[in-house]
Amino acid sequence: MQRLLIRPAGLFSRKHVVEPFDGMTAMQQIALFERDSYFSEWSTLYLGEMVFRLDRERRWSGPFRASSNGVVYAWAHKPSVLSNRFEVQSGANAYLLQPRGGFSRAFVIYTRQLVAGEILPKSVWSQAAIMVDHIHMPLLDQLFMAWLVLRLWQRNNSSG
Repeated sequence: MQRLLIRPAGLFSRKHVVEPFDGMTAMQQIALFERDSYFSEWSTLYLGEMVFRLDRERRWSGPFRASSNGVVYAWAHKPSVLSNRFEVQSGANAYLLQPRGGFSRAFVIYTRQLVAGEILPKSVWSQAAIMVDHIHMPLLDQLFMAWLVLRLWQRNNSSG
C-alpha cells in the first residue's frame, strides 16, 4: 500500500506539494500542483519531466481532463451536478470516485467494484490530503483524482 501526502506549500500558496508519506513524516517532493489563480479551477501538474494541464473542457460544464501537449491522458465527468461522484477514465483504466458517506470529506476510489484507493483529509480542518493506493494505480491517475477532490474541498470551503 502506497501513501502520498498532498499539502499546501504555504499558508496562502496556490501550490500543493506531493510527497511519499509513511504515516509520520513526508519524504522528498515527487510532484507539484500549481493553481493558475485563486479564482480558477485550472491547475498545472509538474510530475517529473512532464507538465500536465488539469482543467475543464468548457468553463462551467463538460468533463475535467489531464492533458499534456494537446494529448488527453485522463478525463472525468460528474453524472449529476448535485452529486460529488466522478466517473474517471484513463487509458484502459476506469474508476469511480465518490464520497465515503453523506457528509464525509473522505473519498473512495473503485475499479471494477473493488476499492482501489482512498483520498482522506489529513485532519478535520486541513487542506492537506492523504492518498492511499491499494492496487498500485498509475501515479497520474492518483494525482488527477486527488486534484478533483481538492477542487471540491476548495469549492465547499468558499461556499460555506
